[in-house]
Amino acid sequence: MGEDAMSRRRRTFYRCSLWGGGMIASVAVFGLLSCAVARSPLFVVKRISIERESSGRPSPEAIRAVSGIRPGMNLILLDADRICRRLEAHPWIEHASVVKRLPDEVLIQVRQTRPAAVAEIRGRLYYMDGRGRILDEIRPGEPLDFPMITGLQQDVKDVRRWGKGRAVQQALSLLHVLEATPALGSVSEIHIDRAEGLRFVLEGFSSPVRAGWSGFERKIIRFSKVLPALALQSNAIESVDLRFSDQIVVRQRDEGKPRVPRGTRIATPAGSVPTSHPTT
Repeated sequence: MGEDAMSRRRRTFYRCSLWGGGMIASVAVFGLLSCAVARSPLFVVKRISIERESSGRPSPEAIRAVSGIRPGMNLILLDADRICRRLEAHPWIEHASVVKRLPDEVLIQVRQTRPAAVAEIRGRLYYMDGRGRILDEIRPGEPLDFPMITGLQQDVKDVRRWGKGRAVQQALSLLHVLEATPALGSVSEIHIDRAEGLRFVLEGFSSPVRAGWSGFERKIIRFSKVLPALALQSNAIESVDLRFSDQIVVRQRDEGKPRVPRGTRIATPAGSVPTSHPTT
């Protein structure tokens, strides 16, 4: 092997040695800096700020507790992604973000879960979200301006466990269709009748309307077209039934029979039954 080849190999070896030594030194320096940062009093959490869309649940104190962040923790070493996952596991938090503000502040931003309805269960009222999850029992003074879902016969523990059951999910599907039809106005109540299906009551039309278990879009479109005419004689209407194919069955109120207040749970109305059988 010639001297030129030997010289090239030596230079290559020296360059590799210098590069390797530099890398080792860099790793060592990085490790020392990491230890210094972890122990530095300059990056210790002193403030935990909370930003919410609205007042109500969860409270700032509850958000701080769920996050697990405490004053005195090292700001640099906080795992923001893990904290966000922990926060979003809370039923009242739909989305969360964690922002580190050097040198000593953490900002937690949350988008709260908005209830879709109020569920009546064994005489108690609970907020329910759009997926059928029971969020919490309603405390005195908290808002009740949501549609009410009634007729749930299970204990609240079973409703929590089976919130994705057919009856609840169909009630929420009907609610979605009703709210997507502006001509109907606000929904007062959706009642679950295990034998006959769902029925609903509107704020501006207090007679119960039977909708069955399926085909809600078609039924509600048909109903919305005749609602103005029905509203003119609402005092004389006992109930409306949408469960029959291509027709709307209106039961007239018996003369002298007292009017049922809006939003009150209605028993199955008496009266003549059409000869055809209702669909679902």
